[in-house]
Amino acid sequence: MPALDNPAANSSDRTDFRESMHRKHEDRNKSTLVGFTDDDPPSSSRRSNHHPRVLDHYSLPTPSSTVRFRSAHVHVYDSQGSQLIMEERLTTRNTAQGKASSLSLHENWEQTNTTANVTVKRVINSSPELLFLRGIYSAIAFFKGAFLFIFAVGLLLFLISDLANQAKVIIFNGTGDNKDLAFPLIGTILSIPVFLHGLTQLMTLITSFVTDVFAGSPLFNSFGCGVVLTNWIKFTFFIGIPALTFVGLLLSGSQDFHSITLITTFVSVTFLFFCFSVGVVCLRVSSCLYLVKELYEREDMTTTERLKYTILTAEESTLSGKVHKNYVYDSNVYDLKRLDSNSMIGGGNDKALYLYSSHGQRYIKFTQLMPRGLFTTLDLPMRCWTQAEIDFNIPFYTKTSWSLESVFCRIKNESHIALVSGPSALTTQQSFSSMVCYFFGVVFYILLVTGLMVFAQVSATVIAAVVCLFVAYWLWQGRKEYRMIKHANTILRRLQSDGNDNADGSDDNEDDYDSALFQKWETFMVTKPTPAFAWFSFIVKNIIIAMIPLSYFCYSRNLVGAMTYLVLFLLCFEKHYFDIGPIVEALGSFGTLGMEPGTSLAHSGLLGAATRNEWQQKSRLYHITRMNNNASRRIWS
Repeated sequence: MPALDNPAANSSDRTDFRESMHRKHEDRNKSTLVGFTDDDPPSSSRRSNHHPRVLDHYSLPTPSSTVRFRSAHVHVYDSQGSQLIMEERLTTRNTAQGKASSLSLHENWEQTNTTANVTVKRVINSSPELLFLRGIYSAIAFFKGAFLFIFAVGLLLFLISDLANQAKVIIFNGTGDNKDLAFPLIGTILSIPVFLHGLTQLMTLITSFVTDVFAGSPLFNSFGCGVVLTNWIKFTFFIGIPALTFVGLLLSGSQDFHSITLITTFVSVTFLFFCFSVGVVCLRVSSCLYLVKELYEREDMTTTERLKYTILTAEESTLSGKVHKNYVYDSNVYDLKRLDSNSMIGGGNDKALYLYSSHGQRYIKFTQLMPRGLFTTLDLPMRCWTQAEIDFNIPFYTKTSWSLESVFCRIKNESHIALVSGPSALTTQQSFSSMVCYFFGVVFYILLVTGLMVFAQVSATVIAAVVCLFVAYWLWQGRKEYRMIKHANTILRRLQSDGNDNADGSDDNEDDYDSALFQKWETFMVTKPTPAFAWFSFIVKNIIIAMIPLSYFCYSRNLVGAMTYLVLFLLCFEKHYFDIGPIVEALGSFGTLGMEPGTSLAHSGLLGAATRNEWQQKSRLYHITRMNNNASRRIWS
């Protein structure tokens, strides 16, 4: 009997699976140092090896190429028309003469007094002709995106107009019989969420398609057709078919060569975009079906069971009561995932400097007040790993990367690392300027909203109430920013004091690294829905959002509207129920995706991929997953 046939058993088994994996994860990282395991001790107790292993992280768009060149190990990273070259060269010091010389690659690696020097440089490897050709590709894809944007805006305007007309007829209908008008009005209202989210997903896909084309199609090249075949397909649909159409029309003497060529180009790029979208959807779904086996630790799952468990996991993640805590750590005491696994035990995190913000408690209290049988409160809050914790791909705020508007415009729900001491640390002038810019930005926001309400002739009472709410909100936000700067100054004074106490007059500054504040979100599941309630919610939502509006379009004989709504609904369904996020937040990694059978995941994948196949599959999934959380998604939302 499948586990889903018994909801109670399913809930208990699933909780046991996740807790078991959580314990394994903690045991694996319990005594782990960065780059080494218990079976791989630090270099002080190992055989000397002057060439450390360089692993490609799956956040890279393309893997590195390694070559030996002029007595150096060279790693080449391609990125949008340029190459980042990392040269690792061994040098040996002549103690008698005090001179450093380069070691030949054919010399003995076990020599003493040998150091590895790494030089990083950037090289432009694209020509103006190649940039022009990529510009043509991107321009064609951009105009395709512009057409879809116009289509989306027109569709939403038509939806709003239809809703307004139906409301007008109901309000001013003199007969008093509104039975025939109620169903169209309800169907139109219920279709709005799907149209909004579906068009957002569609615009996110076309934006990712345009940026991928301009970058040389690293994501498109990873879909499995091979780099050579994929580039020939791109050339054929972007240049080949439109060019042959254009030349053929000129030779035939057609007077409509320009319009026919544009239509042909549009159809050609539409087909390519369709293939790109289908590839993204298929890879996302297949990855979910693969990783759900690891989540439940069942290798004998059928395809039907995988689909059920994937949908159930997504629905439970949506309904679960989660608390989100934003802690600030000192980077000197934070080591990968070891210090935050028990943050909820005892009601706080003693390893963090302080709690920056927290939210989610109100919904948790609401779920705990619901009738029994709908939600269960976990005995111990369950860790839900965020994307930043899974791949440890977090931006650094340094003196050189600082800009005046960076603090005010930063993404509030993402983790970041700010350097507070050392040569690359943010200066006092930069911190003060950011706070002043933050203040002027808040004032501008308040004045802008006030001016718009005055222009719309809103009453003075409403204006005063709105302004008071804005002032209270921004004072709350400003207090948190002030606390951040205050703790940064405290750490800086402590480091300066430690430096003065430990000064020994040594000129060796190789270990003097910058210190930083590490701001990180941590999520914990406190309550979760029962499987029966999760399936009930899934069925009710799809009846309300899918069946009723689709029935209205069919009832009104609007075949085009029905087909459009069905496509957008499928996009929303795939994005919500086949999102890899709920699965990897329970696993804490991308699992054994791309790894050989029988191999184990070292360091939870934080240090990179061990093989080329593992890197290819995890990098492809990483960049597909980022579509749901990148800048284009936030803009279109």
